[in-house]
Amino acid sequence: MTDKQNDKSYKMLNQLASAYIDKGDFDKALKYLHRLLEEAKEQGEGLNQSHIYNSIGYVYLKKKDYETSLKFREKSLSLREKLRAASYVFESYNDIGVVYHSMGRYNKAIEHYNKCNSLMDKNNSGYEQGILYSNIASSYYHLKNWDESKSYFLKAQEIFNSLQDPEKQCEIEYNLGILNYSMGNKTDSLKHFEKSLFGFQSLKDKSKSALTEKQIGDIYFDDNKTEKAIEYYQKCIRILEREDIYNYYDIQLKFSKLKKT
Repeated sequence: MTDKQNDKSYKMLNQLASAYIDKGDFDKALKYLHRLLEEAKEQGEGLNQSHIYNSIGYVYLKKKDYETSLKFREKSLSLREKLRAASYVFESYNDIGVVYHSMGRYNKAIEHYNKCNSLMDKNNSGYEQGILYSNIASSYYHLKNWDESKSYFLKAQEIFNSLQDPEKQCEIEYNLGILNYSMGNKTDSLKHFEKSLFGFQSLKDKSKSALTEKQIGDIYFDDNKTEKAIEYYQKCIRILEREDIYNYYDIQLKFSKLKKT
């Protein structure tokens, strides 16, 4: 096979793998990714091979096979370090941190995020830095280290504000709402949720708007403001019935409690 034919085959397999990942058909995605890996190995060790390892790790992460995901992402890191591909090494540390976070091993996640951060500073990454800070904040949140979590969410917010990224700005406001709710700061929590709701509605993101309306409803429910709680629950319940059965049933449970009062 000529180099041109190899390149065409590689692109086709890559496109098929990406298409199946987007569709959520992870088994077929893995089939094409492993074929890609075999082709990449024939060309010798290189960045393409490291990227495929990382993509396979991503698919196993989506399948919730965390141990296998970790194995492939560590292979990707090892090869990138061997090739001295600094701009991809920090990405690997972040991606491995994501796997550890998904496993509930939050301290290990933070350890890898911090390695990523030490390398990323040298590369002056903007958007990626914001994502990293948000990831660190999330791990600290699950460790109930509220102060550190807030500190990193605010760092992420500063970056996304400077980048004028409306989607990420809304997500940070939402996460600050969740954090303040967990801290018992319901007034601040409500302010953050209201800001995020306005943003998600402006972006016409019905799914995230519904989740935010549910959170606002929960605050009013906790404060025994029945009419306001029902108002927000009714706004989001149909979307949650289709997309988030846990929150849908939680609303139904709260409706039953409200009827008894």
